[in-house]
Amino acid sequence: MTNKDILTDSEQGLLQRFNTGAEELSPMNAERLVEIVSKLHQGINKIATSVEALRTVFNRPMTPDDAIKAFRQHIINITGGSKDANIRIILK
Repeated sequence: MTNKDILTDSEQGLLQRFNTGAEELSPMNAERLVEIVSKLHQGINKIATSVEALRTVFNRPMTPDDAIKAFRQHIINITGGSKDANIRIILK
């Protein structure tokens, strides 16, 4: 299930029209679009990392494979190993 699955057909239609440019932002639909975006963001678990933390992860020369492994380990560390599909990593 994706976040869009929680939207009604009407909400999905408005969002799709807005994203494609077929629907302009107007006083008539602005509040509804805000409600749709809020609905989509419900349940999102934001986890922040910093440039300093990434510098610590990449503190030495690495092969591309080593860099990927180090980055994956960093993500596991900051997420507590959770595989939750609602986690979003934010760079501060």
